[in-house]
Amino acid sequence: MRLELDDVTLADVQTLVSERIPEGRYLDYKRELPGRGNDAKKEFLADVTSFANAGGGAIVFGIAEEKGADGKNTGIPEAVLGLADNVDAEVLRLEQWLQTGVEPRLPAHRFHRLPVGSGSEVLVLVVKQSWFGPHMVATADSRFYARNSAGKYPLDVAEIRSAFLQSEAVPDRFRRFRDERLGLIASNESPVRLHEGGKMVLHVAPLALVGRRELVDMHAWARNPPRTLNGSSSGSLFNADGHLGYVGDDEQRVGGYVQLFRNGVVEAVLVNNCRPDGLPVMNIWHFESLLVAALREYLAALARTGAELPLSVALSLVDVRGYGLARSALRAAGGRPVVTRNVVALPDVLVEDFAADPAKFMRPVFDALWQTFGVSRSLCYDNEGNWSAESFRW
Repeated sequence: MRLELDDVTLADVQTLVSERIPEGRYLDYKRELPGRGNDAKKEFLADVTSFANAGGGAIVFGIAEEKGADGKNTGIPEAVLGLADNVDAEVLRLEQWLQTGVEPRLPAHRFHRLPVGSGSEVLVLVVKQSWFGPHMVATADSRFYARNSAGKYPLDVAEIRSAFLQSEAVPDRFRRFRDERLGLIASNESPVRLHEGGKMVLHVAPLALVGRRELVDMHAWARNPPRTLNGSSSGSLFNADGHLGYVGDDEQRVGGYVQLFRNGVVEAVLVNNCRPDGLPVMNIWHFESLLVAALREYLAALARTGAELPLSVALSLVDVRGYGLARSALRAAGGRPVVTRNVVALPDVLVEDFAADPAKFMRPVFDALWQTFGVSRSLCYDNEGNWSAESFRW
C-alpha cells in the first residue's frame, strides 16, 4: 500500500494496521518522533533521503509495532497510538532539519497531521521519489542512502556514481524528446496538418515518465479535454500517440492542437500568421495571456491523469525566421524583422506543484521570449514582479 503525497487520511493509517502491512521499501513505522540529538537527526535524515533516492515512500509516526520473541520490533504495525508531543513545533523542527541537512533539497515531501482523539495525532511524512538526486545527508560523515525491501542502506561508491548518472539522464531525456518533436513539427510531421505560419509550441512533461513505458490515465484527460492554446477547440479524438484536441474550421488544415502522449507529455501548438504590411509579426502580450490560461488547464488535467511531479515546462518557436513584434506592441521597435533562426528553444522551467501559478513560474520563459524579439524582458510584469494581462497597453 502506497500513501500519496497530497491525500492521506486516518482511514489509510488504520488500514495499514488492520491489514498488518509490514515495513519495507515504501513504508516505515515509528513509535515516537526523533529526539533532538545529532544521532537522531542523522537517522531521521537517512530515513527520508533513502525514500527520495529510491521509489519514494512514507514514515508514519505514532504507530506501535508488534514484538518478536526476542523483544525487538517486527516491522508489523500493532496499534495506532498517536503522539503526545506538540506536533506543531515538532513539524517545524523536522522541516528545519530537512532544509539544512539534505543536499540538494528535496523537491517534494509533505507532512500530514491526523487527529486520533484525546488530543493525540498521527504524523505521516510522505516523500516522493526525486529525479534530481541523489540526496545526501549533509552531516559530518555525509552519506547517501537508498531502500530495498529490508529498509534503508548506505550506497557504495559504484551505486552513488550510478545514481548521479541516472539523475543527469532525466532532464536530458526530456530535451531529446523536445528536440525530436520540434524537428517533426518543423518538417510538417505533426499529428494534424497545420496552417502555414510561425508556431508557438508548449511542452509540459512529467520528468519521471519521459522516455519510459508507464502510461497515464488518458480517459481522465479525455472526459474533460483541455482546450488548445487559443482557448478554444473544434474537436478531439484518441489517436496513435494518445489523445488529440484541435482547433480550426478547415477540413485539411488546423490552426493548433493539444496532444496528450501516453507517457503524460503534453504538446500544444498554435499557428500565428499575422502579416500586416506583408511582415510576419507576433503579438507576444496576447500569447502570454493565452499561455497562462492554458497552463492552468493543462496542470489541472494532468493531475487527474495520475501524472507524477515534477514537471518540466518548455516553450519553443518554430518557423519564425524573419518574424518581428507587432508594431503596436512596441511602438518604436515593432514592425521590423528580428528573429534570425527558424527554430528557437527557450529555457525550460521546473514545476513541483499542480496548483502552481503559471504567471509566476513562467517569468524566465516569458523574459526569454521577449528577448528573442529584441526586448530586454517581458513587459507584462511590473517592477515588483506582478504579472497582469493589462499591465502592457497596446
